Amino acid sequence: MKHKTKGIVFNFVKFRESSVIARIYTAQFGLKNYIVNNVRSSKPRYPVSYFQPMTLLDMVVYNKNHADINRIAEIKCWHPYKSIPYNVIKSSVALFITEILYKTLREEEANPELYNFLEESLLFFDNMEELSMNFHLQFLFKYARYQGIEPIKISDMVHEIESNNYLVSLPESDFRKIDQLIEAPYDSTITLSNELRRKILSMIILFYQIHFEHLKELKSYKVLMEIFN
Repeated sequence: MKHKTKGIVFNFVKFRESSVIARIYTAQFGLKNYIVNNVRSSKPRYPVSYFQPMTLLDMVVYNKNHADINRIAEIKCWHPYKSIPYNVIKSSVALFITEILYKTLREEEANPELYNFLEESLLFFDNMEELSMNFHLQFLFKYARYQGIEPIKISDMVHEIESNNYLVSLPESDFRKIDQLIEAPYDSTITLSNELRRKILSMIILFYQIHFEHLKELKSYKVLMEIFN
């Protein structure tokens, strides 16, 4: 039976001569693996660009709940990004978000609120004309809510990190700014120094690592730190 669903691509791997297996977070079925044939041929049925990280798709899929890999009947990219692939900062942030999601999101059933949050966040980021240097920080704070680990105040996060025998080097004078960052929408203007921004990012990553055992190493984190240096 065929089903219509939207999806957000996490990544893909090559399969045999011309196929790919794509890991896609769908609105209707949660996180799924799909095999797509005839993608890496001279006359592909669908361009391989459809399966790049964070691509927003409209799909018609076959779904078997207990199958490791399902198939796609039809697919199209309904929002080609206009800025993310062409801006080095945005593309680096997108890869960082992709890696976070890939290593923390394990849901194999529908979660419409989470799906809508991810889609709306990506659309806002792509349409953002004046680049916010705080977007990735706000995304991590907001995403934590859907994982059930959202800190209400930065003091909550600091307490949990220190309770796990880690030291937080952050003066209390910065707590109010970070609390504003936690509560604010994406289009807010909160001025942070590069040093404080790096400290916040390091702290959030540590907080996530306490909760997710698969998050021991983030390759994109080093790249992000260099860009925001």
